[in-house]
Amino acid sequence: MANMRLTNGPVLRSASALAWAAALTGAVASVGMAAEPGGGVRVTADRPRLVFRPKATTGARTFEQLRDLYKANGGDNAFAKEVGSWIERGDPRSSPISDAIRYVATGDVALARRAVDHMAEGRLRYRGTETRAEEGIWWALSYDWVHAAWPAGAPADVKAKLRRAETRIARYIVDALRDLDGNYPSLWHGRAAVGAAVWIGALALPHDKPLYDSLRKRAWGHWQQALKAARAGAWPEGVTYWG
Repeated sequence: MANMRLTNGPVLRSASALAWAAALTGAVASVGMAAEPGGGVRVTADRPRLVFRPKATTGARTFEQLRDLYKANGGDNAFAKEVGSWIERGDPRSSPISDAIRYVATGDVALARRAVDHMAEGRLRYRGTETRAEEGIWWALSYDWVHAAWPAGAPADVKAKLRRAETRIARYIVDALRDLDGNYPSLWHGRAAVGAAVWIGALALPHDKPLYDSLRKRAWGHWQQALKAARAGAWPEGVTYWG
């Protein structure tokens, strides 16, 4: 996750800025999960659990570290200027990740609420193997990160909107897994990207629903296949990548 490649436009360059900030902190990237016997995956109840972890987590990368960088010297620093320029140019209408990133960098709860509104009103749909899988990743990260804006619990209207977002992410994963679970003569172009989106999305979903546990188990299996292919010298996007 720390090295996830995102390209195109101000929104995604802001995501790259977060990766840069994480590198500057020297913190270890962490995910709130653990493997279980039998191939299952257990995720923690606390958030954030993707890329960042809660403040009290020893050795983890946190929102607070990033915000300290952003606000250093009263905001007069190279990192704040660079990220600030991306924030000003980003279009929050394009994806919830734009406002979610703004929230992570600044701590402004109004921005977290805007990201939630986008997920409640916007559309997330799996469009097949040859389309941009990163859309699913943007939603998963946004969904995970904005929970931290309400440490004592989100207001009722926000909870309802987050449930809508949860349903859309889960549907995206189920639809994508149909392709990943299919029987094909070879790996296919885009498989690793779709597998990454499904895996990240599954980690973002609530920890206490058996259906989501089963989705995480399936997603973990596909992600492990991609890692094994890469380690063995194979091209994890499939033999048709250059075709």
